[in-house]
Amino acid sequence: ESGVSSDKLNYAKRADNYSLLGTTAQTEYAKKMLETPNGLFTSALSSTSTILDGCIDIADEVGAMKLGKPYNGASDEDKNYIESQYSYNSKVDFAGNVRSIENAYLGGIPTKRSVSVSDYVKSKDATLDTQVKEAIINAIAKIDAMQDFEINAQSNSTKEAMEACLDLNELLEKAKTAIKN
Repeated sequence: ESGVSSDKLNYAKRADNYSLLGTTAQTEYAKKMLETPNGLFTSALSSTSTILDGCIDIADEVGAMKLGKPYNGASDEDKNYIESQYSYNSKVDFAGNVRSIENAYLGGIPTKRSVSVSDYVKSKDATLDTQVKEAIINAIAKIDAMQDFEINAQSNSTKEAMEACLDLNELLEKAKTAIKN
Protein backbone atom coordinates (compact mmCIF):
# COMPACT_ATOMS: atom_id res chain seq x y z
CA GLU A 1 0.00 0.00 0.00
CA SER A 2 2.99 2.31 0.21
CA GLY A 3 3.42 4.62 -2.75
CA VAL A 4 -0.33 4.88 -3.33
CA SER A 5 -2.10 8.07 -2.36
CA SER A 6 -4.70 7.67 0.37
CA ASP A 7 -7.41 8.91 -2.02
CA LYS A 8 -6.58 6.22 -4.56
CA LEU A 9 -6.30 3.58 -1.89
CA ASN A 10 -9.63 4.56 -0.37
CA TYR A 11 -11.23 4.49 -3.81
CA ALA A 12 -9.78 1.04 -4.45
CA LYS A 13 -11.02 -0.23 -1.10
CA ARG A 14 -14.48 1.24 -1.70
CA ALA A 15 -14.47 -0.47 -5.08
CA ASP A 16 -13.14 -3.70 -3.56
CA ASN A 17 -16.30 -5.43 -4.65
CA TYR A 18 -15.23 -4.16 -8.09
CA SER A 19 -18.78 -4.24 -9.34
CA LEU A 20 -17.88 -1.02 -11.14
CA LEU A 21 -15.16 -2.79 -13.07
CA GLY A 22 -16.88 -5.91 -14.26
CA THR A 23 -14.54 -8.77 -15.07
CA THR A 24 -11.85 -10.40 -12.96
CA ALA A 25 -9.24 -9.28 -15.49
CA GLN A 26 -10.35 -5.67 -15.07
CA THR A 27 -10.21 -6.07 -11.30
CA GLU A 28 -6.67 -7.43 -11.39
CA TYR A 29 -5.58 -4.69 -13.79
CA ALA A 30 -7.04 -2.02 -11.50
CA LYS A 31 -5.22 -3.48 -8.50
CA LYS A 32 -1.93 -3.55 -10.45
CA MET A 33 -2.41 0.08 -11.46
CA LEU A 34 -2.52 1.08 -7.80
CA GLU A 35 0.51 -0.96 -6.71
CA THR A 36 3.27 1.58 -7.18
CA PRO A 37 6.25 0.89 -7.18
CA ASN A 38 5.58 -2.82 -7.84
CA GLY A 39 2.77 -2.36 -10.34
CA LEU A 40 2.71 -1.96 -14.08
CA PHE A 41 3.89 1.62 -13.96
CA THR A 42 6.94 2.08 -11.79
CA SER A 43 7.88 5.56 -12.96
CA ALA A 44 6.45 8.72 -14.43
CA LEU A 45 8.25 7.83 -17.65
CA SER A 46 6.59 4.42 -18.01
CA SER A 47 3.10 5.71 -17.27
CA THR A 48 3.53 8.79 -19.46
CA SER A 49 4.88 6.68 -22.33
CA THR A 50 1.87 4.38 -22.09
CA ILE A 51 -0.56 7.30 -22.15
CA LEU A 52 1.25 8.80 -25.13
CA ASP A 53 1.16 5.42 -26.91
CA GLY A 54 -2.62 5.42 -26.55
CA CYS A 55 -2.85 9.00 -27.84
CA ILE A 56 -0.58 8.14 -30.78
CA ASP A 57 -2.74 5.13 -31.64
CA ILE A 58 -5.91 7.24 -31.58
CA ALA A 59 -4.45 10.07 -33.69
CA ASP A 60 -3.17 7.55 -36.23
CA GLU A 61 -6.46 5.67 -36.30
CA VAL A 62 -8.49 8.82 -36.93
CA GLY A 63 -6.02 10.33 -39.41
CA ALA A 64 -4.82 7.31 -41.36
CA MET A 65 -7.80 4.97 -41.07
CA LYS A 66 -11.08 6.72 -40.30
CA LEU A 67 -10.31 9.74 -42.49
CA GLY A 68 -7.42 8.49 -44.61
CA LYS A 69 -8.95 5.31 -46.01
CA PRO A 70 -12.10 7.01 -47.32
CA TYR A 71 -10.16 10.05 -48.53
CA ASN A 72 -7.30 8.21 -50.24
CA GLY A 73 -9.44 5.19 -51.14
CA ALA A 74 -7.36 2.83 -53.24
CA SER A 75 -10.41 0.56 -53.52
CA ASP A 76 -14.17 0.89 -53.26
CA GLU A 77 -13.92 -0.82 -49.89
CA ASP A 78 -11.54 1.89 -48.67
CA LYS A 79 -13.68 4.69 -50.11
CA ASN A 80 -16.70 3.25 -48.30
CA TYR A 81 -14.85 2.89 -44.99
CA ILE A 82 -17.14 5.45 -43.34
CA GLU A 83 -17.59 5.29 -39.59
CA SER A 84 -21.13 6.06 -38.38
CA GLN A 85 -22.36 6.75 -41.89
CA TYR A 86 -25.94 5.74 -41.16
CA SER A 87 -26.27 7.81 -38.02
CA TYR A 88 -24.55 10.70 -39.81
CA ASN A 89 -22.42 11.05 -36.71
CA SER A 90 -18.89 10.61 -38.06
CA LYS A 91 -17.67 14.11 -37.23
CA VAL A 92 -18.90 13.79 -33.65
CA ASP A 93 -17.15 10.43 -33.31
CA PHE A 94 -13.88 11.72 -34.77
CA ALA A 95 -13.89 14.88 -32.66
CA GLY A 96 -14.67 12.74 -29.61
CA ASN A 97 -11.66 10.57 -30.39
CA VAL A 98 -9.39 13.64 -30.49
CA ARG A 99 -11.01 15.01 -27.32
CA SER A 100 -10.00 11.77 -25.62
CA ILE A 101 -6.42 12.58 -26.63
CA GLU A 102 -6.89 16.08 -25.22
CA ASN A 103 -8.22 14.73 -21.92
CA ALA A 104 -5.44 12.15 -21.61
CA TYR A 105 -2.75 14.69 -22.50
CA LEU A 106 -4.07 17.44 -20.24
CA GLY A 107 -4.83 15.24 -17.24
CA GLY A 108 -8.59 14.80 -17.30
CA ILE A 109 -11.78 16.45 -18.42
CA PRO A 110 -11.71 20.27 -18.53
CA THR A 111 -13.35 20.72 -15.13
CA LYS A 112 -11.18 18.14 -13.33
CA ARG A 113 -7.64 18.41 -14.62
CA SER A 114 -4.58 17.95 -12.48
CA VAL A 115 -1.11 16.50 -13.03
CA SER A 116 -0.74 15.68 -16.70
CA VAL A 117 1.34 14.32 -19.53
CA SER A 118 1.47 17.92 -20.74
CA ASP A 119 3.23 18.93 -17.52
CA TYR A 120 5.87 16.26 -18.06
CA VAL A 121 6.39 17.11 -21.74
CA LYS A 122 6.54 20.82 -20.87
CA SER A 123 9.31 20.11 -18.34
CA LYS A 124 11.35 18.55 -21.16
CA ASP A 125 10.36 20.79 -24.11
CA ALA A 126 7.92 23.65 -23.52
CA THR A 127 7.73 24.53 -27.22
CA LEU A 128 6.78 20.98 -28.16
CA ASP A 129 4.14 20.90 -25.43
CA THR A 130 2.58 24.07 -26.85
CA GLN A 131 2.69 22.58 -30.35
CA VAL A 132 0.91 19.41 -29.18
CA LYS A 133 -1.84 21.41 -27.47
CA GLU A 134 -2.28 23.61 -30.56
CA ALA A 135 -2.37 20.51 -32.78
CA ILE A 136 -5.14 19.01 -30.64
CA ILE A 137 -7.20 22.20 -30.97
CA ASN A 138 -6.49 22.34 -34.72
CA ALA A 139 -7.46 18.70 -35.30
CA ILE A 140 -10.79 19.18 -33.53
CA ALA A 141 -11.45 22.41 -35.46
CA LYS A 142 -10.64 20.76 -38.81
CA ILE A 143 -12.87 17.80 -38.00
CA ASP A 144 -15.69 20.14 -36.98
CA ALA A 145 -15.24 22.04 -40.27
CA MET A 146 -15.58 18.93 -42.45
CA GLN A 147 -18.45 19.13 -44.90
CA ASP A 148 -20.71 16.16 -45.57
CA PHE A 149 -18.06 13.56 -44.74
CA GLU A 150 -20.51 10.68 -45.01
CA ILE A 151 -21.47 11.75 -48.55
CA ASN A 152 -18.18 13.16 -49.84
CA ALA A 153 -15.20 11.78 -47.95
CA GLN A 154 -12.85 12.95 -50.70
CA SER A 155 -13.45 16.65 -50.01
CA ASN A 156 -10.73 19.19 -49.25
CA SER A 157 -12.15 19.57 -45.73
CA THR A 158 -11.62 15.84 -45.14
CA LYS A 159 -8.04 16.17 -46.38
CA GLU A 160 -7.41 19.06 -43.96
CA ALA A 161 -8.84 17.10 -41.02
CA MET A 162 -6.84 14.02 -41.97
CA GLU A 163 -3.62 16.04 -42.22
CA ALA A 164 -4.33 17.75 -38.88
CA CYS A 165 -4.72 14.36 -37.17
CA LEU A 166 -1.54 13.04 -38.80
CA ASP A 167 0.32 16.20 -37.73
CA LEU A 168 -0.94 15.62 -34.19
CA ASN A 169 0.26 12.02 -34.39
CA GLU A 170 3.73 13.19 -35.43
CA LEU A 171 3.93 15.69 -32.56
CA LEU A 172 2.81 13.06 -30.06
CA GLU A 173 5.60 10.79 -31.34
CA LYS A 174 8.05 13.66 -30.78
CA ALA A 175 6.65 14.16 -27.26
CA LYS A 176 7.26 10.50 -26.49
CA THR A 177 10.86 10.87 -27.65
CA ALA A 178 11.30 14.12 -25.69
CA ILE A 179 10.28 12.62 -22.35
CA LYS A 180 12.96 9.95 -22.69
CA ASN A 181 15.73 12.55 -22.88
